[in-house]
Amino acid sequence: MMKKRKGSTLVMALMVFSVLIIFSTFTVSSMVTENKQSIYHQHKTRAYYVARSGAEAVETAIRKLFIDDDPTDREALIANISTTPDKVLEETTQDYKLDVDIWKEDVSSDKINILINSTASANETSEGVTKVLPIDVTSGEDELISFGDKPIIALNSASQNLIDKGWVEIVGEEGRSKYPEYVFQYQSYGEAFNNADGDIKHNIYGNWTISNNATWGSEGRNTVYFIDGDVIIDSKNSNINVLGKVDIYVRGTFNIKQDIHINKDGLSDNLNIYVYNTNNNEYGLEAGRGKKIDFTFYGNFYVNTGVTHLDGHKVDYKGNIISNGDKLYFKTQDNSGQHHVYIGLVYAPNSDMKLDVQGNSAYNYFGYIVGNNIEHAEKLSDKTIFDKNIPGGGVSIPPIYVEGKPVFSINSPGYYK
Repeated sequence: MMKKRKGSTLVMALMVFSVLIIFSTFTVSSMVTENKQSIYHQHKTRAYYVARSGAEAVETAIRKLFIDDDPTDREALIANISTTPDKVLEETTQDYKLDVDIWKEDVSSDKINILINSTASANETSEGVTKVLPIDVTSGEDELISFGDKPIIALNSASQNLIDKGWVEIVGEEGRSKYPEYVFQYQSYGEAFNNADGDIKHNIYGNWTISNNATWGSEGRNTVYFIDGDVIIDSKNSNINVLGKVDIYVRGTFNIKQDIHINKDGLSDNLNIYVYNTNNNEYGLEAGRGKKIDFTFYGNFYVNTGVTHLDGHKVDYKGNIISNGDKLYFKTQDNSGQHHVYIGLVYAPNSDMKLDVQGNSAYNYFGYIVGNNIEHAEKLSDKTIFDKNIPGGGVSIPPIYVEGKPVFSINSPGYYK
């Protein structure tokens, strides 16, 4: 009986002891797990705050540029930030590793977001944050070009005879931004038609060939012509009278093939011809190329693309020439002095330009000339007068504006996403 009780007691003791061992093992295991979780949480927390600190450090540096008065720094910053992530900060210590990338995204015409992504790792535990910094964009004011003291502005080079005369300012690369490359830009015909300031509007489909005397416009009215092709003047000794104010938009090219007198009795400010040359032909505007013709033109030519080539045997020209093209050639062939050239402004900053205006007795007047490379014939020097008022010519120089640069500002604390 006693033996049975002792055996039962031993079994009970072993069972209790086994339970205690299992409980102890579980308790120790739980303590180890909790300790590991605590260490993991510490590493995770450290990584998060390191990542956040990295983002804040880069944000502070960006904001400092916006506090400074010089807007050039802001423009350079926005221009240099890519639309894909670029690494701007990298740091490694024995406790953590930090990487910070930034990039930008266009939100709208007046908003840009700078995104700052910061990632940190501590003991194989990584955390990352992304800060969004909204940048407001406003348009700066357009600035009217001041042409300065020299009548000729060469953005790259000029003939030595012009330099010797002291007529030329050579701007060089640093000054080119003062002179916009495209002051006449193509707009669709629908936009031009809807936006044009005209009492009377005409659409002419296809080429417009003028072979007889003609009248453009109407007395006391603003008339707009839209030519869905080329303008070809192919009538010898014809006259084109201009009544009121006339604007002509030419999708193609403008070609004077025969003697012509355009707006001879009118004011140059009343006639503006916009040559788009949308097919990118070699010549956008040409007169007398390869032929001896006499032409009169009182008005203003705007050429979007292609060569401008005006070559006349006897020339009577009053107005301005504005071109985005890469070549401009203006020549009077006759040396008899029967030319009367009054050009307020030749503005072609992309052009290799050659001006060969002859004449022994008549004076030819220019206001300002702006081109990339400018050549002048020697004969031009004696009978060419530069005068911004164009005496007797009745020509007004059109204003040329440098487009206002965008202004960037930060008006938000930003947010994490």
